[in-house]
Amino acid sequence: MHLVDLQNSRKFAPAPLKEQLQLSSPESIRKFHEENGNQRDTTAIVYLDDAPIMLVGKFTTSRNSLGDIMARHNGDAQRAISELEARYGNRVQVERFSDNNRPTNAEAYELFHKKSYAEFIADSYASMVASQAQQERESLAFKQQQLAYANAPIEHVYKVEGKIIASQGSDGIAEFQLGNLLSTLDQLNISRDEAKSLFTETVGKSVSHDEFNAMLKEVVGEGVTTDSFSGDERPTRQHVSATARVQYQAHANYL
Repeated sequence: MHLVDLQNSRKFAPAPLKEQLQLSSPESIRKFHEENGNQRDTTAIVYLDDAPIMLVGKFTTSRNSLGDIMARHNGDAQRAISELEARYGNRVQVERFSDNNRPTNAEAYELFHKKSYAEFIADSYASMVASQAQQERESLAFKQQQLAYANAPIEHVYKVEGKIIASQGSDGIAEFQLGNLLSTLDQLNISRDEAKSLFTETVGKSVSHDEFNAMLKEVVGEGVTTDSFSGDERPTRQHVSATARVQYQAHANYL
């Protein structure tokens, strides 16, 4: 009972066991619930006016209306029952079970929720299948975006003394090669603060080639050169970044 989704109830339970956290697929979750439904964890059922309000076992499940009582006793079922008996008198009944006559978790669930345990499993399975499908769609869309970004054609590559410090695609998105850019700034004795405008003026924005070229020259100086490409000659963003990394590594190894 302690591992199913109990609507209109409040649960007090320790952190999930490691093996529970490892359950991931809808099929494994369904199998787990099926096996759990056959277990007999309930040691007592508490009734108020003949309606079940609390299941007691390895964990305690109670109606939301009893949340303040359970919280006050830090989830201690016996102390909570004592308070209920003191508050409601003989309106409270406690049905206790020995090891030999406990109801199955499925039976206790159905008694508590007035809903079949099989329906609960089916709903949980359908919900997880839908959630997993949505996650897969989002993951695929993200990978497609990454692939599209990496393979975007680059029209302008900006260099200082042959080192690539930035590039720009037809979409106007500027990308900096930080290793080469920062080492170039250091070589030219240009402070990092002076270069902040390059990022504040371009991140999340689309700028023209002329605008970006002017920004670079204003910060780095007239030593900035541009290689421009068109048509099938355009390298991909991934290729430009890989070339810049090789340049930076060669510079680092030289130092």
